[in-house]
This record gives sequence, structure tokens and C-alpha cells, in this order.
Amino acid sequence: MRVLSDIPEEELLKERVEYEASLMQYKDGTSLKVFKFDHHGVGYVCCSVVNFEKIEKADGECLLKWLSDESNCDALELLKWFVLKQIEDFKPTHYLFNESVSLKIASCVKDLVKVFICHAVEHLPFGPYAQYPGFQCGKSEVEVKRFKNVEVILAVSGAVQRYIKQHGQLESIHVPLPREVYGQEFPSHFRNFNNPNARITIINPGFLKGFCLFKKVAELLPEVQFFAVKSWNVCESIVEQLQELRNVTLIPPFKNMDDLMRITKILLVPSLWYEAFGIICIEAMLRGIPVIASNAGGLVEAKLGVEFTIPVEVITGERYTDPDMIRMHGLNKVPPQDPCKWVDTIQKLITDQQLYESISNKSTERALQFVNNLDPNIYCKVLSKYSKDQHLRMQDGYVSKLQPDHPDTLKSPPLVAPIACGAPPRK
Repeated sequence: MRVLSDIPEEELLKERVEYEASLMQYKDGTSLKVFKFDHHGVGYVCCSVVNFEKIEKADGECLLKWLSDESNCDALELLKWFVLKQIEDFKPTHYLFNESVSLKIASCVKDLVKVFICHAVEHLPFGPYAQYPGFQCGKSEVEVKRFKNVEVILAVSGAVQRYIKQHGQLESIHVPLPREVYGQEFPSHFRNFNNPNARITIINPGFLKGFCLFKKVAELLPEVQFFAVKSWNVCESIVEQLQELRNVTLIPPFKNMDDLMRITKILLVPSLWYEAFGIICIEAMLRGIPVIASNAGGLVEAKLGVEFTIPVEVITGERYTDPDMIRMHGLNKVPPQDPCKWVDTIQKLITDQQLYESISNKSTERALQFVNNLDPNIYCKVLSKYSKDQHLRMQDGYVSKLQPDHPDTLKSPPLVAPIACGAPPRK
């Protein structure tokens, strides 16, 4: 297997990765610095991120026009050339990706199986969340046509699978995230009901992730202490509002999940966005932390049937156009939310130790069962059913044979020489 990506050389040096550096010469004379290294038996070929910084800094219009074949983009053409050269050299059987830039590149190649792994509905060229800034995806007819020509579409949850069917009229295969996502070792079970250092925690409380709901809850529970973990969806406007709440402490992200869960009594996940899944729910439940989550997208699945999933008015995709409104409220219009059930549930859990410990134990039991039942070879088993010789397509009805629990899937040979390219999923 070979993974393609772009990466700063500083990151490789920081992580003390042993790598081989070389220069590739593009047709216009541009030099592309390339790093090759192995990690856990997987070969990586990474190009220097310096060559593509202008893509990230673009206003979006250049990217969208390139995706829709309306105009050229030198930086993206360079990336396309790099990927196609690696495909020519490696001769893979499968090409895995998860966004529209790689989708366009994939459309140039015929002799391999193209596999789109959908980690977030924002990466899809159709539906209410298409063309969301930062996800390198448009919604032109050209992109939709490319997507429909993909041989295999994998969805990380039933929620994503339903979204693809509803808005794209396409079949997909639900393949859960791999076991390795949740760590190699089973974590500690924290019993934090009487822990004086533990607080109710929310992670990344931006506009999409339920800031307006969380703020109301914190205001209605002034005697309850909260941690708010700052991350990518928390803008300066939100930081200022959080700092005005005396019972909310803003803290930086944690590299070690145990360190965060050790000081977490209850985890709040009040997302208003169509979440693909909800890895953080599983991570907290594995450690015995009760989770109160919304019913947005795949969060219902991630709760594994454990109590306290609360309905919310999910963001529809309707957007503001006034710059001042965007600065104060974010790009998307947020429907009014009722905090009462959230407040009631929090009060029950922090005052009833028997209830708290019952939910804590059930959470760990269900999460361990879920993780233990994940097949570490499911991706290989599913993808090996598709080869460039068999010309099998989900649209031809073969998808019915490819569900993870089907006996034909269990007999599948190992997947040979896949190649991956694309951005990692966000939690």
C-alpha cells in the first residue's frame, strides 16, 4: 500500500521520521520536493506542502472553477501531475480518496478501481452541505458526473449512507471506521462522579457544534462548572463570549484523550451539524464518561443505544450573506434551540450517583463491545471484491453482496496494492 499526501518537512523532522528526499521536475521547470518513508509497513510518498500553500489561501473561486473544468489552476495541476506520476510508477489496483480534488484526478485514470471513502457529507458534490468552505468541494454538474462514475463508494456510517442515497440517488457500502481509530490498548475506566477536578466538558463548541445551545445551558446552570476545549470551529467571537461566562473555562486541545477524560464528568456533544459519525462519543464511553449528545447525523449511531440522545433542530445548510452576520453567527443560519432537556439531563446525572454510575458502566460495556466487534480486515475484504478485471460496480446491484456480515465478504482474499490520496477526516 502506498499513501500520497502533502506534508511540511518540519513535521517529519519533529516526529524524527527517517525519510528520503528528492526533487521532481514539473514541465514548467517547477521543482517539487518529495519525501519517501515507511510507517508500519506502509509506504508514504509526500510532496512538500510549500508547493500547495496557495491552494489553501485561495479565495475558493479558483478551486471551484478548476473542479468544474471552467479554468486552470497551476498549483492544482502540479498536484494532479504528482499523483498521476505516482500511479504510473506504483501501478496500483485501487485508488482511495475522500474529496473532490482527488476525484478529478481519479477521473483521468481508467485502469484501476476508484474508491471514494466518505468521512463527511461536506465532501460530497450534492445535498444541502455541498460546497462548504474548507472542504475542497463544489457542486457543479461536472463533479456530480465524476462522482457517479466512481466504482465504489464507502460510507463511515448509516447516516452518511442514507444521505448519499437521499441526495445523490446512489448506493454505497457502510464500512465502519477501523479499530485502530480508537487506540491500540483499551483505556482506563474513569469514575468521575465524586472527582472534585472533573467538570462537564464540551469539545470544539463552534457555531456548527452547538455553541448557541451550550451557551444557554451554561447560563441556566451558573453553579455548574464547564470545560470548553478550543479547536478549529471556535472563532474569536466565540472565545470572547465564552470568556464572559464565569462558570466556563476555555482550555487547549489534548494530545492524550485519557488526560482530557480524567477531568471530564460528563461529555456534551450538542452538534447541530450533520455529523458523519461521532468518534468522540465512543472515545468517552470507552472510558466510562456519560455522553449527552444531539441526534444530528451519525451521533445517534455513535451513542450505541445508551441513554441521553436529545433531538435538536439541525442546521439546514441555509447561509448568511451579510459579512457582519457571518462574523457574529457563522456562515450557516442556526435554527432556534431549546436548552431545557439538556439542563434537566445534566441535573439528573450530577445529582444521582446511582444513575450516573449505571450510565457510566453501560457506556463502557457498549463501547467495548462495539470496538471489539470491528473487523480489522473489513476494508481489504470489501475492496478485494472489486477489481479492474471483474468490472463490478455497486450500481449493477453487487452492493447487496458486500455488506460486512455477508459470507462472501469473509472469504475475500487480501487487497493488493491500493493507493490512497486525500485529506484526513475531522472528528
